[in-house]
Amino acid sequence: MTFTRSGNAYKIVSVIKVPLYNFRFESGGTVSGNALHPSYYKDIRKGKTYAEAKFGGGKITYGKAGEQQTENAAGQILDLFALAWQLAATDGKLPAGIKITNGKRIYNIGGLNKTGSAQYAFAGGKTTVENYTVKRGDDTVNYSFAPAFGNIPAKISYIDNGTSYNLKLTGLKINGQTVKPKPPFCARRQDDKAQPNPYTSEGRLKTEQGLSDGLNIRTGLHAGCVCCEFQMKEN
Repeated sequence: MTFTRSGNAYKIVSVIKVPLYNFRFESGGTVSGNALHPSYYKDIRKGKTYAEAKFGGGKITYGKAGEQQTENAAGQILDLFALAWQLAATDGKLPAGIKITNGKRIYNIGGLNKTGSAQYAFAGGKTTVENYTVKRGDDTVNYSFAPAFGNIPAKISYIDNGTSYNLKLTGLKINGQTVKPKPPFCARRQDDKAQPNPYTSEGRLKTEQGLSDGLNIRTGLHAGCVCCEFQMKEN
């Protein structure tokens, strides 16, 4: 899953590989403050649009190809991947009146619950994640976020048409730079020389160009490009 932001425009692309073909979920829109405002969402299978949602003029047009309908869109309506980044930006707080869509239907969100913290291992290290559950209609979506890395999504699990999908973070790149779990202080080499601290005291990741705008630990809507490599299990 890749989150790209340029100015106030964003794009999220998630690719899930299954035995017979790949799913590609894509959404885009604008960022205002810490809120995502989508202009489109697409569920693409075998290279063709399976379902989509388009936003504009206070309305949403959605449905499977050839079965679309239009209705008023009051408040935010996000897909489950965009919702992950929205929750990252609001530190796990659910915006009022928000709904969720998979392109085929629109679901009310019954509530958001924090279910605790845990240690999560990826890329040869460990980091703390905060776990949440969100009610999507009659189903539950599970999210885990890594505060040390700007609340990036670490795990997403959900059910679609009776099939369970579990995505787990295995690698992370921010603006092309590979990032691994490290403590935010100077580690020691075997020769006992201090390595450069990759973080600022506020938790923002340093880059060769200096501080990357938008990588503040309190803000999940990163400027630039954040690429999360996930391993997917289908049940």
